[in-house]
Amino acid sequence: MTRYATEPGAARSARITALLWLALLAGAGLVIHHSLRISGDLRLFMPAPHDAVGRLLLEEVSEGPAAKLLLLSIQGRHPRNWRPPRRN
Repeated sequence: MTRYATEPGAARSARITALLWLALLAGAGLVIHHSLRISGDLRLFMPAPHDAVGRLLLEEVSEGPAAKLLLLSIQGRHPRNWRPPRRN
């Protein structure tokens, strides 16, 4: 006998499957939420310094004015499209 979606058993089975799927997605979301680390620290993308010049460069990229300029460059608009903000 073929079961159709209109039968009570098939509807219940589909509902249970959907709830299990949602529970699995929620569990995966919680695992990702607790294990994901988001940082704006640019030092994570650079190799470890081996000399004084490398340490200075790493310090400037992480704490100096270069860090702010790099972040503005990444997040900013293209200069040709930039317009000053309106004043009310």
